[in-house]
Amino acid sequence: MKSPRRDSLLIYLLPMCMDIVLGLTIVVSPLRAADWMGASYFQVAALSAVWGIFYMCCAPVVGRLLKRPAMASNLMLLACAINLTVCGLFVLFPGLTAMYFLMGLNGLGTAIFFTSFQVFMKAFNLDQSKSVAYSTGLYIFAWSSGMSLGMLLGGQFVGMGLPTGSYQEPVGWMYAYLLGAICVIITALGVWWFKPRARGAKADVPATSPNLFPSSTPTAIDYAKQPDLAWLGWLSCGVAFFCMAILRNTFLKAGLDFGLSASGRGNILFLILITQALVSLLLCRSRLWIYQARWVGLFGLLGVAGILCFAFGDNLGAFITGGFLTGIFCGAYCFYLVFHSLIHPVHSAKYISINEATVGVSNVAGALIGGRLADWLGFQSPLLIAAGIIAAVILLQIIIHRRKPALL
Repeated sequence: MKSPRRDSLLIYLLPMCMDIVLGLTIVVSPLRAADWMGASYFQVAALSAVWGIFYMCCAPVVGRLLKRPAMASNLMLLACAINLTVCGLFVLFPGLTAMYFLMGLNGLGTAIFFTSFQVFMKAFNLDQSKSVAYSTGLYIFAWSSGMSLGMLLGGQFVGMGLPTGSYQEPVGWMYAYLLGAICVIITALGVWWFKPRARGAKADVPATSPNLFPSSTPTAIDYAKQPDLAWLGWLSCGVAFFCMAILRNTFLKAGLDFGLSASGRGNILFLILITQALVSLLLCRSRLWIYQARWVGLFGLLGVAGILCFAFGDNLGAFITGGFLTGIFCGAYCFYLVFHSLIHPVHSAKYISINEATVGVSNVAGALIGGRLADWLGFQSPLLIAAGIIAAVILLQIIIHRRKPALL
């Protein structure tokens, strides 16, 4: 049997593989709708919104049903079966109407998997000697890198192949779902492999255990005595997800007008997510920046600058710069959200559930509002509004952090 430390690292490959499938799904369908089906901004964005609605509604229900890691592993296998079916149905029913239904079904499978995974991984007593910052950065790195690879590969596949038979568009997108199916099967095998270890490890940890990532060694900072700013994390990162949903879903269509291929747009989204992943990993050794106004404000301003690059840019260089800056912003703000939610042991279980709701609501609202505004006012207008909203939140963060500084 693998050592607990080895298992605690390998288990992160499960969400990484499943996020590759998710990244493929949320890029391939919008790109097909924008490039080959004449869909409006709102119709393109609604594909992601449908996924978010199902995820947001199903995740809390699954959380209440979960009791123990053994049950979680069975639900993860169920989620794999659902998403494997979805990958096949996307090929069998390629129309726009079917895509809305299948995006919702994928949201259901994803909600079951990731909610169950958070309970399942507790059984392995994940690296108790490490700090909350370390665990936060590693978890964000795992899902962000998986999502980024899915977006990269999804964009590449959409532009591949030649029309055949009744298809008037390149058929490379079908191979994207074949890859997705392979990733789902690998994930299912991984769950099956880890399942006995969940029974043999501390398997009877209840789903309501108050602290997912315990504090580190006695010499570490006692973060439990620091200001409880979870609410500020929900607000600021909720705004960040809202604005990035606007950017992602409008750019998938607007990029076509700027001469970017499907693979080019996928590459830009990959850049955002892989930068987010690397930044979160670099922040693993964080100590106090999450309580300091100057650093929080700086990361926020990078996000404003990145969104403005997309709003006023009309070439690949501007979009690459914007992708890099917004990736740094997203990585820091995701870290900020998760860290403030996990750092107070008594409240971490409740705070994690609020995190899920915050992410879901923000993504759905951003996709729908951004898509509608882009149809009415053009691609640039919702991005300018997003930049203004982030600037307002930065000002609030600076005020709060100066009033409630870290206790050294």
